[in-house]
Parts: sequence; structure tokens; C-alpha cells
Amino acid sequence: MNREEILARLAEIRSILDGDLTNVNVEELQTEVRSLNDKLAQIEQRAAAARELRNSIANMGTAEVIDTMTTNPVRNAEYRNSVEYMEAYARYIVSGDATECRALLTENAPEEQNGQLAVPQYVEDRIRTAWENDEFMRRVSRSFLPGNLKIGFEISGDEAQIHLEGTEGPNEENLAIGYVQLVPQSIKKWIRISDEAMDLKGQAFIDYVYDELAYRIVKKAAAVAIAAILAMPAASDATHPAVASITKALAADTIVEAEAELTSEVNEVVAIMHRKTRAALKALQLTSGVNVGDPFDGLAVVYTDALKAYSAASAGEAYMIVGDIADGIRANFPNGDDIKFKFDDLTEAEDDMVKIVGRMYAGIGVVAPLRFCKVLKA
Repeated sequence: MNREEILARLAEIRSILDGDLTNVNVEELQTEVRSLNDKLAQIEQRAAAARELRNSIANMGTAEVIDTMTTNPVRNAEYRNSVEYMEAYARYIVSGDATECRALLTENAPEEQNGQLAVPQYVEDRIRTAWENDEFMRRVSRSFLPGNLKIGFEISGDEAQIHLEGTEGPNEENLAIGYVQLVPQSIKKWIRISDEAMDLKGQAFIDYVYDELAYRIVKKAAAVAIAAILAMPAASDATHPAVASITKALAADTIVEAEAELTSEVNEVVAIMHRKTRAALKALQLTSGVNVGDPFDGLAVVYTDALKAYSAASAGEAYMIVGDIADGIRANFPNGDDIKFKFDDLTEAEDDMVKIVGRMYAGIGVVAPLRFCKVLKA
């Protein structure tokens, strides 16, 4: 019932109460009046809130993007997963105009609040999936602190000592601490998409853009982490944790020897290599003619194109890394690990092309010594 219908019904009830009450259920009418008054108060409250919101927007000069998501998290997720909202969001990320999404939310969501345009839940899940599908990056420890991040690590320290009764106490520990500084940088990938591709609607369009850019950006993040491992020295200094190395031809015991160079503090050790290197190592086991056991020593294999295959690597070049990714690598995201997008549909408009740029802001580096051992080709 709208405001006019409620007022009309209240007037009708007053007329009934002013007449013959012989066959009138007064208690039932009282309950109805209380319910109608509550509904009328809610309508007046929403109208007042709408007036206040309109005045706030008018005073701002330029309207901000308004997120009118319901405060009910279940209802919120349901609506953000709706086909209508994802259609509107797809058109928004092409045009940069949030008016349509704002109108949809205003029309369908029961409550309003100021904020930024909400990303459809489906899109958020796809970005998280891009991280989870990368075997390297899903193991990386993450933080979300603003600016540059300094992380301390132990360079060296004395062992504890036995103190015998009646003897002089042990010497104070000589402890050296270093600090890694993770400086965030932009990881970007851009593509051009034809107007014909832009004609795709809703979920299909979001699949097309997010899948490609998210995959490339996350893959580059993994390559940055691997490059940081390869750049570390053999001995820790004040700003660089040590990474061990061995020089060895690919053999059934290569991984075992690399594991021996790691600190005892590692937990989940993996072998990082190109897929062709894994195939060559497996072939050694199958074609040697003897039982050489498991050349992977039970470790999970993480594939990467950031390392060359053993057959393509030069002498002295790393073709494998063995280590603990979760304990040895940290990625810090000052603005969150979601991917930001910029759209340019004007520069190449005459060619019916739209430029889409994806960007992630992250600082990635090695944060603990001897969590990795790089294997160099002999």
C-alpha cells in the first residue's frame, strides 16, 4: 500500500468506528490501525531520507557514484549476482558512466547508503580464482599495508648455551637483523577489443576481459617473485636474505641435493620449474633402466615459464628452484589485490577499437633467508 491508500483505509476505519459497533470486531481494527500507522511511519522515514540524499547530492555540485546496497549481506550478495546488475556493470566498465547501475540499485535495493559502485560478486570471485589457479601465487603470503613495507629477518645469531651451576654466566647473544623493503610497483596489462566484442553482454563480456587480464597480471606477479629469488645473494646482508644455490646437471638426485641446502625452518617445500624440465626429469626415471626412486622426492611441482627449460638453459643459468614459497615470499598490496581497470574508447574510435588497461599495485620480494635453493646448469 502506498501513502494515499493507507490514509484512505484509516479514514474508512474511522467511519466504521463512528457507526454501529454491534457486529464490528474492534480489536481486529485496532491491530490493523497499528500496522497501518507503522507502515505510514516507514514511508515518511524513507521520504525524508530521500530528500536528505537529494539535498546532499545537490550541494556536492557533481554527483558521486552511489552504492545503494542493502545492509542485509545475504540480500546484497543475491542482488549483486543478478543478471540485471551484471549487465549494467558490464555497460558501466565500458562507458565509465555509473548512472545506470545507480538507477538499478535505487530501484531494486530496499535501503540506501553512500559509497562507491559495487563490483558484482561474480567478478570478485573471478579475480580471486585467477589467484587461486596460479600454483605459485596462491602459495605466496599476502599483506595489505599502505606504502612501502619493511620486514625484518635474522642474518645471524648465536646458539643458546649451557650454564653450569657456580660458573660464569653465558655471553649475551650476538644477533644481527636485516630488513627487506617491499616497494610497490604497478603490474599492468592492456588489450584492445573491437566494438563487435563489446557487443557481448553481461557475463560473457566480463569473462572475456577479466579472465585474460587477470591471468596475465597474476602470471607476471609470479615472474616478479621468481626474479627476486634469482637475484638474492648466497649470503645474507642487511637488505637481502640469502638464497642458496648448487650447480648440477639434471639428475635423479638433483632435487634432493637442493633440499639439503635449505634451512631446517622450511615447511611446505616445492620444486619450481618449466614443464619441459619436469618431463626431462621424469624421463630419467623411466629410461634409466634402474630403479632410481622418486626424482621429485615427494615434492609438489609448481610450473612456471619464468624459468627456462633445462634443455634451453645456458651453463650457469638457473633452471629450477626448490623452496618454501609461503615462508619465503611476501606480496604486499597497498590498495588490495583486486585488479583496477581503465577504458579508452576515444583514441582509436575511428578504427572501432577500445583500449582496456588492467593494473595491480604490489610489492613482492624474498623475506626470509635460505628458504630457497636455485639449481644452476652445469
